[in-house]
Amino acid sequence: MKIVRSALLSSAVIFLIIACSSCGGGGGGGGVSPILQYGEADGYIYVAVGSDRATRTADAAPAGYKPLVAASVRATCGTTVKITTTNSSGYFKLSSLPVGSCAVSMTKSGYGAKQINITVTAGSATHVGGSNGVTMSPSTAGTLVVRANVSGGQVVIDNEETNVVIPAGLTYTFTDISPGQHSISLVKSGFTSTTETATVQTNGSVEVTLIMNPIGNAAPVAVAGADKNCIIGAYYTAYFNGVYNEYTAHDRECILNGSASNDPNGDTLTYLWELVSGPAAEISNVGLSSTYFTPSTEGTYKFRITVSDGYLESEDVTTIEMIRIAGKITFTANLEQNHTGSEVYTMNADGTDLRRLTDNSYRDGWPHWSPDGNQILFTTNPSGDGETFIIAKMDEDGTNVISLSVEGISRDWSPDGEYLLYAQKHGGLYQLYEMDKNGSNPRKITTGYKKYFAYYSKDGSEILFNMEVSYDGNEIGLIDRDGSNYQQLTNNNQTHSFINWTYDGRILYTTASCVGCDGTLYVMNTNGTGSYAWPVPEGVTDINTFVMTDDGQFVFYQNADGKIHVMYSDGSDDLNFGISGSNIDYHPGP
Repeated sequence: MKIVRSALLSSAVIFLIIACSSCGGGGGGGGVSPILQYGEADGYIYVAVGSDRATRTADAAPAGYKPLVAASVRATCGTTVKITTTNSSGYFKLSSLPVGSCAVSMTKSGYGAKQINITVTAGSATHVGGSNGVTMSPSTAGTLVVRANVSGGQVVIDNEETNVVIPAGLTYTFTDISPGQHSISLVKSGFTSTTETATVQTNGSVEVTLIMNPIGNAAPVAVAGADKNCIIGAYYTAYFNGVYNEYTAHDRECILNGSASNDPNGDTLTYLWELVSGPAAEISNVGLSSTYFTPSTEGTYKFRITVSDGYLESEDVTTIEMIRIAGKITFTANLEQNHTGSEVYTMNADGTDLRRLTDNSYRDGWPHWSPDGNQILFTTNPSGDGETFIIAKMDEDGTNVISLSVEGISRDWSPDGEYLLYAQKHGGLYQLYEMDKNGSNPRKITTGYKKYFAYYSKDGSEILFNMEVSYDGNEIGLIDRDGSNYQQLTNNNQTHSFINWTYDGRILYTTASCVGCDGTLYVMNTNGTGSYAWPVPEGVTDINTFVMTDDGQFVFYQNADGKIHVMYSDGSDDLNFGISGSNIDYHPGP
């Protein structure tokens, strides 16, 4: 009987417990507490590639990120605390979390702590950070900007693939990169990539540019052109207003020529010109193979051209020495073309300050500077008959004109400033004469053949001239100032139409096969030996009246186009002033 009662009692107890599990307290009596329910939380923690030097697989990581291993994860759910760490995939899982609100904090040395509040649901897993996981930042970090020449390449940082692909904009910015040096490259099928090193600073930003090149593609060849000289100056354009020509001055441009640049694969090239060093200069169009700049300051300019085939680049530099010629020139011209004759003009040796000094309806010309540059010897034809020429002088600004009342054509002013050389008809042929600077004491120096141009030597002891020995035979002669020691330096029945001295006492002259034929510029010694062709710029032909600067650096001349030019004496550069003129004379100034 006792055994039976005990069994019945146990069943009743069990029934009461089950029954009371669904009842609440009431009527002031104490009830039984409900049973607790549980859920789970899991997730991934990622850090930016480049924020941790260890190389790991980032199977599920978003682009630019990788798993953070051994990060501490702590879930606080009321009084319940659960702790775990992330595995090699950055994954963590927290089990047996009571349902309701929980605070999940994540920490790791060297990284900023992070906390995310979640709600735990019974019988399921709550994904902390959602499907993209949680990202943590280093305690100190900087920004890395990666630029590329081609889209589609995957960025590799410190030998670790980022799963970041360079977009069409060719730029991608990485944040949260640890300070220090990082190597960066790209990976794309069929291409090679450069590798660059970037040093990231805390809270700083650094940029790298990566070049991808199709396998087998050769680099282009940049050619900036040879180093050269370039003359600073002005040139003129004319406008006919219906009555006379008006002239407008322009600054001279200096050419940058990269047209010899090429690509071995025949790819289309792009160009970029840059000023590397020297005075400030604005390049007209930096994207052309050949362009120009307009210098205003003397100095040494260095320019770089960079050429690209879209994948690879190459560069080359050229150095240009710029100089502005000092001094002034005078010459004969009829620029306005509203006179029947010609006038005397002056301008600075760099082409600026063009002035007309005479303004007559008859012919003025053949000007020559006085040694001090204050006066000009010239020839005038006041009768207008084209036959009766008179020697005259004027101040360098065209004022104080003095007629010397001596018939002839002006040829030169002696180096000491005391005498004037001119040509006058004698027996129907022009011969050379000398007179005092005031027009007194004329004396004949030469006889024989008809004489043309004539110049004193630098020391004034000799006179260089040319003469007509036959219709096409213009020969060159030299004579002492007193008329003695006559020498004929050429005797080849060629047309040596124009002559002058070099700065070092040799003789410049032109040679042509006939009158009216194109002349070639030559130089020879004062005894007629050592003759050779003088270098001239490409395209320059038939040089006429010319004069060399006193330092020997430049030669002013009239070209076949009738325009006045100036060139470096070595023929390396040429400036066309754009104005017609002849019988040019130079003075070093002021």
